[in-house]
Order: sequence, then structure tokens, then C-alpha cells
Amino acid sequence: IPMSSPDENETRIVGSVRLTRQGAGAGRIELHVRGVEAATMRRAFQAAEHRRERAAAMLGELFGSVDVRSVDAGDIDDIRRPVTLDVEVRLPALATAEGSSLRLPVLGHRLALTRVWAPKGARRHPLEVGVPTTIVRRMEFVAPPGYRFAEVPEGGRIVHEAVASTLEVRTEDGGTRAVVESRIRFLRDRIPPETFGSFRATLQRVDALHGQSFVLERKR
Repeated sequence: IPMSSPDENETRIVGSVRLTRQGAGAGRIELHVRGVEAATMRRAFQAAEHRRERAAAMLGELFGSVDVRSVDAGDIDDIRRPVTLDVEVRLPALATAEGSSLRLPVLGHRLALTRVWAPKGARRHPLEVGVPTTIVRRMEFVAPPGYRFAEVPEGGRIVHEAVASTLEVRTEDGGTRAVVESRIRFLRDRIPPETFGSFRATLQRVDALHGQSFVLERKR
């Protein structure tokens, strides 16, 4: 049976969030899902009365505490189109206050790929990863009034036969706006025991790359 490619199974997360001096964030997060996960998402968000609750649970796994104000599911009944959700959110604990500074994870949250896929150091049997997929994240953060992004994470590129990742980070508008673009591609459906160690080490590197943080400071 032919295996679908990572590009056919894509989850795209696009966020635009404005921070407060206390470290909260407010804005919009869009999710675009196509491929094998689209049917599951479509079922989960079909009923309008459950959308806010389910969006809060899903985004809460990433950002912790989430206040979902609204969810627009667009043409969710059209099975020919990707599932698209437009979620208006407030994120009470997006950044952490450190004195007069704020520390913000580069994606607004931490990755935990190693914990999810490879918590143990070795395996006797193959690891079933599932169909090859791509996860794209594009986050835009706006600093609070009077603040700027003083420390900016470094981008990078990581390549392995089973997983590949890129991270690009830049600031705009005099350092008051940060744009982050991340792409993670799972390229194999199964990891044999003999290559599991290198797969796990690569996941640790991807977690570390995406584990960096911005530091926001008051303008001088």
C-alpha cells in the first residue's frame, strides 16, 4: 500500500498574539489541518456548542491555561477542504516575569517530542510513529508598550532520516515584534530498534532548538 507523504498530511498553526507587561497574551490562533488528521478534527469540532470547550482543551495542551473567546470553524462540513479553525484566545501565562523583564518561549510553549515519542533510551521492538506528517508553526508576537525583544533565539536546521526540522526567528518594527517560523517533518512511519537511538537523539536536539526563549526588556 503506498504511503502518503509528509506534505499530504499537514497541520499548520498560525498565531498572532500581543503581550501585556504582566506576561499574558491575547490574539488569534488559526489551525489548518489536511490529510489523515482532518477527519478526526472535523468530527471533534462539528458541533458548534462544543467548539470552545474542545479548542480550550486542545490549545491548553500547548499553552497551559487558555481562555477561548470564540471559534470560527468555517466550512467544516466540506470534506473536500482542509479543516480550518480561527480561535480568539487569551493566554494568561504566556510569558514569565523576571523582575522587569519577560521570558517568552520561542513558540509560546515548549515542545516535548522526546517525552511523547521516545521517553526510554532503547527499544526491543519498532516504534510505530504513524503516517508521515508535517507540522508548521508561524507565530507572531508583539511586545507590550515600552518593551522590546532584547534577546532573540537562534534559528537552526536539523536533519535525520526519520525527522527533520527548521526554525527561523526574526524581529521587526525596531525590535517590538517577533516572527517565528517552525517546520517539523516526520518522514518515516516506523523506527526500527537499531536506529531508535539516533532518532531519540535527534528529537532531543529538536526539543532543545525549540526550547529557547525570548527575553523582553523595557526600552531605554
